Amino acid sequence: MRFIFIFLFFISSISYADIKTFDLKSLSEVAKGEDYTVLVFWATYCPFCIKELKDINSEYEKFTKKNIKVIALSTDLLKSTVGNFLKTVNYQFETYIAADDIKKHFNIHYVPVTVIIDKNGDLHDISPGRKSVNDIFKMMQE
Repeated sequence: MRFIFIFLFFISSISYADIKTFDLKSLSEVAKGEDYTVLVFWATYCPFCIKELKDINSEYEKFTKKNIKVIALSTDLLKSTVGNFLKTVNYQFETYIAADDIKKHFNIHYVPVTVIIDKNGDLHDISPGRKSVNDIFKMMQE
């Protein structure tokens, strides 16, 4: 019985190995070269987060045409939770687990929170609560 438990645990950890953690160092590497980078802090248990990500995904082409990178950063603690959720959706944008340092940097204590980073890697805007695609584009214009 113990062997079966260990085997199942090992297999489950392998299937979620491709979900990487995103930290401040990752942000500095990713933000360069894009006009804007949109970070959406979210969680699998948050219906407002899921709605925002669904809206972004359905209009993702608008972002790519304007040289805007979208990154979803899950605040869930378990990769398996995020991995199981991601199996049910087909997001076109990158999705990671948010590292503690990036959550602390942006003072993330609840979700959703949308963050806009400009092409210089500087914070352009940050706003809590679910945002529509139009809201996100307005955040970039302000």
